[in-house]
Amino acid sequence: MICPKCGEKNRKSDLFCSKCGASLEEVNNGEIKPKRFKKRKIFFIIIAIFIIAGVCYGKYLNTQEQHDDYVRTFNETYLSIKVEGDLVESMCSQISSTWHGAIFNSETDFNTAISNLNTGWQNDGSLDERKKAKEDIDKNMSKLKNPTKGYEESYKTLSSLYDDYNSLYQEATNPTGTLMSYNTETSNKENDFNSLVDKLKTVVPNNN
Repeated sequence: MICPKCGEKNRKSDLFCSKCGASLEEVNNGEIKPKRFKKRKIFFIIIAIFIIAGVCYGKYLNTQEQHDDYVRTFNETYLSIKVEGDLVESMCSQISSTWHGAIFNSETDFNTAISNLNTGWQNDGSLDERKKAKEDIDKNMSKLKNPTKGYEESYKTLSSLYDDYNSLYQEATNPTGTLMSYNTETSNKENDFNSLVDKLKTVVPNNN
């Protein structure tokens, strides 16, 4: 180190100048302090980097969890609508057959025949099961209103499928019109429903 008094070059371990005897302690302290400050500065920078990285990773995990929850709910809802759609289609078919039989093959009028059919569904729990399933589907659809990234088109298709399912549900639980109009309405809605089921297979992103 350089003596501040005479300019003589000394060893770092020297406490006094070898030429003039001046104290080198202040020079030593002046060199040590910047090094210590630099080390502390680096330490705090590293800590800050870890904190920022932790916050970013936490946000990533939260976003990923929300995405996974949406995908899980979407798939569950799609399967529920598909299964329930098939079941209410079957109910519509039974109503049509019963209606046709009441007109052409029996002395029982239409209203009595349909009432007897509904009574049978009530007794075996079918109507309650369909109602409970619809309530669950309704709740899930409300959770899916804000689609996660990549599911915008899938949600639109699922929403259309949901509308067709609701229409079929109404036809199964509250048949109206004539036998001909009923058959036409249910047939059209069943075709639309099944087409959307097939479409969803192509628009849902592959998350494997």
